[in-house]
Amino acid sequence: MLAPKWCGLIHHNLQATYIVSVYHQKLHSGIGMTPFAKYMHGIIGNDQQIGIGQSDPIENELKLKLDFMPFVERTVQRYGVQIDHINYYHDVLRKWVHAYEDPNARPRILRKFAFKQDPRDISAIYFWEPDLEQYFMIPYRNTGHPAMTIWEHKRIIRDLNAQGIMTVNEDIIFDAYDRLKRIEDNAATLTAVAKRQRNRARKQQAVKKSVRNQFSEEEPEPVETEFKYDPTIIYLPFEDLEHDPFNRNKSYS
Repeated sequence: MLAPKWCGLIHHNLQATYIVSVYHQKLHSGIGMTPFAKYMHGIIGNDQQIGIGQSDPIENELKLKLDFMPFVERTVQRYGVQIDHINYYHDVLRKWVHAYEDPNARPRILRKFAFKQDPRDISAIYFWEPDLEQYFMIPYRNTGHPAMTIWEHKRIIRDLNAQGIMTVNEDIIFDAYDRLKRIEDNAATLTAVAKRQRNRARKQQAVKKSVRNQFSEEEPEPVETEFKYDPTIIYLPFEDLEHDPFNRNKSYS
């Protein structure tokens, strides 16, 4: 069984392949052409309209990617930010600790900020700094924790809830993650050992089959002997035989 993070990556790649290679190349009844052809008409134009031309190259690819990532809103506390029971921290958050929407309003409401998250790796989140207008990567507060995907995280939470553990914190989550990884690693090792054993057994069977085929193809020819039993001749035991093994030239009374 594949690890959840690889399942997530495979699912993402399959989606991208389907969109680019299948959906965009199929005739769309609503526009009377393929989506790719419609896109190209918008870029280079056709007999009915002038194209808008090729857009400028993307200068900040990370920002573009993060703009399309899912996000959550959180207030900033002294310990940093907590998302899904996991704490994150970076010095860039300091100035926003206990920031308010309007400091003069009563009651004062803590300000919430947008944090982006890549579901394939939740070991860091991305903070949109409103004054500088750029993203900053915010790692785990405990940087010794291993990276995991959002799918692995959700599976762990489900397993913990199924065990009756309703009060969850990041120590419990990462302890469960370590156990999960050990189970997966042991399963992978056992699978590899079993595969080697099967390959070895197949090779041995192939060798045995080859030997059997070799001998079956070379059937031994029957050996003919000149000796024929004669009931009129008395044959001696082996210890009395000398030069004439069948004693054809001797007679006994």
